Amino acid sequence: MSKFFLPSTHLLLSARASVRIRDITFFAATVVGFVASLANANTPILVARFGEATPDGNGMYADFLPPVLSDDGAAAFLASLTGTTGNSNDDSGLFVGSGKTPVVQIAREGQPAPDANGELAGFLSPAINNTGQVAVRASLRRTSGGSSDDFAILRGDGSGPLALIAREGQPTLSGDGIFSRLFDPIINDLGEVAFFTQLGDTRGGFNDYAAVYRSNGSSGLIKIARTQDPAPGGQGNFAALGTPAFNNSNEAAFVGLLAGLSGSSNTENGIFRGDGDSPLEQIVRGGQQAPGNNGAFSSFSDIGLNESGQVAFLATLRDTVAGSSDNRGVFLGDGSAVPREIARSGKVIGDGNETLTGFVGLTTNNRSEVAFRAGLANTLLGNVSAIFLGNGSEPLTEIVRAGQLAPDGDGTFSTFSDPVLNDQGQVAFTASLANTAPNSGGSGIFLFDDELGLIQVAREREPFIEGEIISFQFSQTEASSGLKRSGLNQISQLALLVSNTGGPGGIAVISEIIVPEPTTISICIAAGLGLLTTRHRRYPKNRA
Repeated sequence: MSKFFLPSTHLLLSARASVRIRDITFFAATVVGFVASLANANTPILVARFGEATPDGNGMYADFLPPVLSDDGAAAFLASLTGTTGNSNDDSGLFVGSGKTPVVQIAREGQPAPDANGELAGFLSPAINNTGQVAVRASLRRTSGGSSDDFAILRGDGSGPLALIAREGQPTLSGDGIFSRLFDPIINDLGEVAFFTQLGDTRGGFNDYAAVYRSNGSSGLIKIARTQDPAPGGQGNFAALGTPAFNNSNEAAFVGLLAGLSGSSNTENGIFRGDGDSPLEQIVRGGQQAPGNNGAFSSFSDIGLNESGQVAFLATLRDTVAGSSDNRGVFLGDGSAVPREIARSGKVIGDGNETLTGFVGLTTNNRSEVAFRAGLANTLLGNVSAIFLGNGSEPLTEIVRAGQLAPDGDGTFSTFSDPVLNDQGQVAFTASLANTAPNSGGSGIFLFDDELGLIQVAREREPFIEGEIISFQFSQTEASSGLKRSGLNQISQLALLVSNTGGPGGIAVISEIIVPEPTTISICIAAGLGLLTTRHRRYPKNRA
């Protein structure tokens, strides 16, 4: 089994330190100087370089996976190593660094497991909190149980021993069954780690095969939900569970399939939230009337959870007026009322005939905003994809769409990654570009800010510290499903994996993407030296 997945080719993107403000025309030297000051502020820092020695001096970095970023600028990353004393027995590890302080080694292949049963063999899907703790799923070797106990969830910060959160083969909290397969962890700022697990050797067999737990590694496991548990209100039992989202109140939200219901249907989907100490709460349930009384909720996916306990989710509806044309949507709810509609398929946006179609890639923040990818029908270019931001009470903001001109005017947007969203309402995403000039980069990473508009953060074949970018990767992994597993943080920093010509490249953090105060922009406008046109669009929420 590989120690961790390293793509055969990096996503062809590139990076540039300069900031370019989208669709804004500047006509005076003062404004040009203002933009230049923004460009100079966005200086990338290399946290770890290809070929650089590891913190303990045992080997050098050979390759990386994309980093995830905490709100204080610490980037957690996995690395494969070369030139180690143990050769293939110690040539991978988990590290954290910010570029301002030395890199810290969190865990290393070949290191003994915390319970002394085997040794670490590889690492998957790290998540970092704002105290520098990192949770990771680790493979193990030379264990007493062989393949039955060769994965674990660990937590560490590099200052002491690793904490064992859970391990395959470990008995469940009730003693009925064992953890047979652990999934990727998420961690909050309290050091609590939530995870989904499949179960084995249960009395209920296949009917009791999954659970969601949390633990801090010292106070024992706390069960949040398990198959065959009764649903809130006593209406049915859980027949299946989804992977959780998690917040700093130790609340986990998840999609659950219910069975044993009375009536015409014996199964139903729902979204639930709980911390394991108090009874579960229902956020929404299949059969519940949708906002506007057009249809009922049927199934749910792509959930996100914020600190207020609000759950953002994608839903499919049944019994709608237009059938398959208006049976999908983006919603936000906390269980106290009917969920709020953020976007709905079939809704006309703008002043023309463009309509929303499908939705994917949802993420939410603590301002009750939701960012997502959507399809647009009936545009001048036919059916295209786009990224939107909304809160359900104000018009949708269109971040970007396919066919739109790139911020620097070189090429048009073609395809997008899922968006990442922070509490400033900034949206980051990667995109491929078409119709570019010869020798221009075909991919980039972009950041939308409500005041600056769309900013090009990095682009293939443009300058980056040393030489030009060959490729880079930016982590959007499960940004909507929990905490601290993306490359964007709350203070506008972005972390990237960079390969470039003329220098080694490596793990980079781009800091100080400055958002000017409103007074700064107002002065520029008043002087006639500011922005003349901006093209990001807001749409009324419920146009017929």
